[in-house]
Amino acid sequence: MRSAVGTSLHPRFDAAVDEACDAVRAGLRGTAPDVVFALFTASHGAHVGALHAQLRERLGTERLIGGAALGVVVDGAMVSERPALSLLAVAVPGARVRTWWCADGARASLPVRPDDAVLTLADPAWPLAPELPARVLRAGARSVAGGLVMTSARGGPALLVHDGDVRAHGAVGVSLHGDVTLDAFVSQSCRPVGPAHTVTSVAGHRAVALDDEPALSVLHRDWEALDPELSARARRVPLVGVSGPRDDDGAWFARPVRDVDPRAMSAMVDPSLAVGDRVRVLVLDGLDAGQRLAAGLRGLVPAGTGLDGGAVVQFTSTTRTGALFAGQDLDAAVAATVLPGAPLWGATTAGEIAATTLGARLHAGAGVTAVLRPIVWN
Repeated sequence: MRSAVGTSLHPRFDAAVDEACDAVRAGLRGTAPDVVFALFTASHGAHVGALHAQLRERLGTERLIGGAALGVVVDGAMVSERPALSLLAVAVPGARVRTWWCADGARASLPVRPDDAVLTLADPAWPLAPELPARVLRAGARSVAGGLVMTSARGGPALLVHDGDVRAHGAVGVSLHGDVTLDAFVSQSCRPVGPAHTVTSVAGHRAVALDDEPALSVLHRDWEALDPELSARARRVPLVGVSGPRDDDGAWFARPVRDVDPRAMSAMVDPSLAVGDRVRVLVLDGLDAGQRLAAGLRGLVPAGTGLDGGAVVQFTSTTRTGALFAGQDLDAAVAATVLPGAPLWGATTAGEIAATTLGARLHAGAGVTAVLRPIVWN
């Protein structure tokens, strides 16, 4: 297996593709890739219809998936609001490689087979996006990682690429079958700071009661119990950690609290809660997120083992910004420190996809770092 990343900040699309392909060819050392993954900022969106033909001519590959993102990792830093292009080219001898597009009404046509490793990009507005991670695992995939990518923070249609086609909705993906694995680690952007409460009443997406008390009263009491700095941080970006009644105490998933209704003393949590779920207040914490990511990567790639020609892919929430997260560069910086010299390809996302011991989930406000590498049989 061989992997290489090529990037460019050239404002002209043709020149950017040339520059990125030159870097890919040098990294692959004459090996033709079996598939190319592309990420680009919206500045290049008008020209990506030609990308498939350009990569076929320059790299000799027919398989391509990609998408426009608000930010793209270039040389270890997240680049946004300017032209940026990043290509990850992967050669996996002996593996079966399939690219696909899935859209509304195509529930039965997800081309994933047992033991596949799946990498996917999806439209945040696609109604089936929340179901995509679980659907991939139900189809028998061994692992899945990906993200919801968008061209504008204001919303609007997505820009996805599947081989020679440009799509405005749905999901695109690559299914890899063979001696290759995709191991993902989820770095939550926050840490729990309050006690756990049980959801005792809901109305749709609204949490109405926690521990048989008005939900909003409980949340306000937990926020007020924090020290002033943490309390301000928790109120500025209100988040709760949610875990199911059968999940262990350390398993929780960050969810935003929004559309608070003081009259009903309720708050909307998306995705919706269920009676019996447990909820606790969270605060953003970049230091904790960075430490967890470093420990997770060291667990995935123990010292001295290496990637054996593999690559690192990252999907970083658009909420991981500001000084707490080194201006969105935290995830890339940690990966570069723990796995120096590894090809790194990534973007900011509006939702992060990963499979963990609790199953495949669509995360919010998290960072997903996945390691694509060959399986080494003992």
